[in-house]
Amino acid sequence: ALIAGRKAVEHNDVAFLAYVSLSIWSFTEYHYSQKKYWIYLIGLFSGMAILCKWLVGLLVYFGWFVLKIMQRKFRPSENVDLLISLIVTLVVALPWQILIFSWYPVEAAGEYTYNALHFTVALEGHGGDCWYHLNKFNLIYGAAAPFLVVPAFFVLHRKMNDRDLFFSLLSMVGIVYLFFSLAATKMSSFTLVASMIVFISFGALFNHITDYVDRSIKKKWTTRAITGLFILLLVAFRFDIEYLQEKHTKWRKDNKYSRMLAHNKEIFESLQLPPHTVLFNVKGRHYVEAMFYTGLTAYHFIPTLEQYENLKEKDRGIAIFDPGKSKMPAYLKNDTTVIVIKERLRGYK
Repeated sequence: ALIAGRKAVEHNDVAFLAYVSLSIWSFTEYHYSQKKYWIYLIGLFSGMAILCKWLVGLLVYFGWFVLKIMQRKFRPSENVDLLISLIVTLVVALPWQILIFSWYPVEAAGEYTYNALHFTVALEGHGGDCWYHLNKFNLIYGAAAPFLVVPAFFVLHRKMNDRDLFFSLLSMVGIVYLFFSLAATKMSSFTLVASMIVFISFGALFNHITDYVDRSIKKKWTTRAITGLFILLLVAFRFDIEYLQEKHTKWRKDNKYSRMLAHNKEIFESLQLPPHTVLFNVKGRHYVEAMFYTGLTAYHFIPTLEQYENLKEKDRGIAIFDPGKSKMPAYLKNDTTVIVIKERLRGYK
């Protein structure tokens, strides 16, 4: 899903996940070794995460702050390491912010405002209730994951023998799910930032089960067979074979997915739109395919009056898949330069 983009995950999410995971890994290494160079690596990776995908890259500092509380380290002299690391993060991430506000103040301010709206407004139709991310847990980690996650963290707590660090790591997962559950804009990929910790907990559970089987059954071949069976069960829960066949086996009569993609491709390739045209109201997430086949910028929504005026000021053309008379805004309906596309795309809304 991360690579192919089938589950609405952008490619920079992979890099973002790597940087945040590296910052958390450096944090745990510093906790156990107390070697000073880990302080700088925490700051470096957190700063790179911010440059990749904004302030959630500071996640490691929330866990570090919780750890300080657990250790009752409240005096300034006991928090110099955290401060140094945070300074490194600022040194890495802040110059770019200064640069964009110096060179492009209007655009930068607009982006900051737009990013802030994610918390209060369900942008681009990506909404959901407060249970959205919990309901998507099985999408990210597998169908069995919701039933295993609590035992997994329980086992991780027992195996770590470090109560303070455990609750520090757990707090990072908790704050990610709490924050994005409260935010109005919701996408399944938002909580991936905490996935390394979740995978570690599942690894602890798997290790606990295999150790138990090994102690209970002395024959190695039996242990390996049971372990292999357990892995196969997890894989079976993780992948929906019927779903994959329905979408990717072309000879099946119920494979409407491939025919739908071919139909949409034909429409996109047939569009003869002027250069610098912006395409709107592309059904579902098929605006990705629209951009690929047309070479034009495309969106799945109808432009607001502000967006329309902004495009007109920049002398950009506007094309829109016909939403119907009742949904077409007057400023688009009355503009004779707006290209209305009558062809109908197939697929989800």
